[in-house]
Formats: sequence, C-alpha cells, structure tokens
Amino acid sequence: MHSVALSEGVMDTDAETLAEGIVLTADVSCLKALLEVRDEIIAAGHTPSASVPTNQDLDAAIEKLLAHQLRRRRRSS
Repeated sequence: MHSVALSEGVMDTDAETLAEGIVLTADVSCLKALLEVRDEIIAAGHTPSASVPTNQDLDAAIEKLLAHQLRRRRRSS
C-alpha cells in the first residue's frame, strides 16, 4: 500500500472492522501490483497462467472495499 488516509470515523469503530478495511485496502493494492506484472508478462510476448489475477479480480476487490462500512463501536455503559 502506497498510502492510506484514515478519517475521523476510525476512532469510533471497533478494531475488527478497522482491520477488515485495512485488509481490503491491501488486497486492492496487491492486485494493482500483480496486474502490472501481468502487463509485463504480456508485453514480453508470454501468456500469464490462470493463477495471475485479472482486471475482473481487481474490480471485485474494489467493489468489496467500496461496500465496506465502518460500524460504530458499541460503548459500554
């Protein structure tokens, strides 16, 4: 991940929800890097194996990240 900006909302969420958002962000970042490798494989005249991620994999990861919502932390009374 090159950089991540956190909003004030992270202070009101639980650690599990925040960690999930960070993992989803890391997934998107990793897939972007792997797609650059895929492009290099293709540019070199080779065919990437089926295990190399595609743009559809990146799109799915972005959709998951966009759907992620920070939940308010339950306050103890």
